[in-house]
Amino acid sequence: MKNEDYDPLAEAVPPIADDPIQVPHELREQSKNWAEHIPGKIKIFSMNDLESLDDDTQSAKSELSHRNRDLNWRLQGMGPHRRFFILFPALKRLEKIQTDMPNFSAVVEEIKGYVALSRKIVQPLRIPPLLLLGPPGVGKSHFCRRLADALCVPHHWQAMDNSQGGETLAGSETFWSNTQTGLVFRAVAMGDHASPLILLDELDKAQRGGFRGDTLSVLHTLLEPETARHFKDASYPLPIDASHVIWVATANQSAGFDGVLLSRFSVHEIEPLTRQQSRDIAERLLTARLRECELEGQIYPGRGFLDALSLLTPREQRKGIERALGRAILKGQTKLMADDLPQQATTVTAFGFAPKPKQEHQEKQEQQECGDKSLELTRYGIAF
Repeated sequence: MKNEDYDPLAEAVPPIADDPIQVPHELREQSKNWAEHIPGKIKIFSMNDLESLDDDTQSAKSELSHRNRDLNWRLQGMGPHRRFFILFPALKRLEKIQTDMPNFSAVVEEIKGYVALSRKIVQPLRIPPLLLLGPPGVGKSHFCRRLADALCVPHHWQAMDNSQGGETLAGSETFWSNTQTGLVFRAVAMGDHASPLILLDELDKAQRGGFRGDTLSVLHTLLEPETARHFKDASYPLPIDASHVIWVATANQSAGFDGVLLSRFSVHEIEPLTRQQSRDIAERLLTARLRECELEGQIYPGRGFLDALSLLTPREQRKGIERALGRAILKGQTKLMADDLPQQATTVTAFGFAPKPKQEHQEKQEQQECGDKSLELTRYGIAF
């Protein structure tokens, strides 16, 4: 049986002593003939360090010693090198994201430059940590998944509002009975790629202080390439090179972050979609879903359906399309009706989208006439 994970090109790369980039010159010349990627590997830890750590764990308590021996055995089997990919279709995939998610166009444009540089010099992709600021529902998390797919790298999601101090990323100290390695060690050392994408979702809600420590303090080390190159997990202190991790953080606002931490990020304000952009996205999502269900030519959007659908965020649009399709089939209809969408699509204003200039002017005028905040609050579903 053919193994879909088998990559014969990866075996064409012989080890090169004292060369962290495992791509020989002859493979550079052949790179233009490979459609998907240039096979290569980069050293992320030293076998000497691994052997020394194994000797140190012999005196550890039995449970921890058993865990460490298991990790040591697995790492010896995997070896110290992890592959990196230079994806030739990446630029086209990123351009597709720009089309599908126009409010992320500036972020994608920046990333395209780093991809072009990586392809030119045939070295691992280096993207500075990204901080995406914007209200809920604009698609920040969905964008990160699309980005990981476009770059063909593993994707790890961490909800920072539920993190347990710095140990979530950097591991817990060995004096804890339930000590565990952190996300960075698992993603890099125990993974198969030197550049996993780690999403820090809702970074502005991360724990500050407490007996577990400040969640954000460890980022000062991890987001700086020079210190990340010698990162040690608190639970299994093997020095590993985590400098190639692709960091993406999301937050509603930057207030509360210290200047030193912010300076390590490339900060992008994600603007809400305009109504026209939202309608275009709704039409693409509906067309794609009809094609997936093989319902093209059988079910059509009825009058006003796309306009109502455009009032929803992209996340809600996907749910609304699924709901409307199910109700149409249940009723034996060939048209999708606005009434088949969730109630908020027809009863509330477009929260999360940029208002039209005329609408914005009218609302400001009404607020001045009212002289209070009641109108502003009703826009968010709070009735008086």
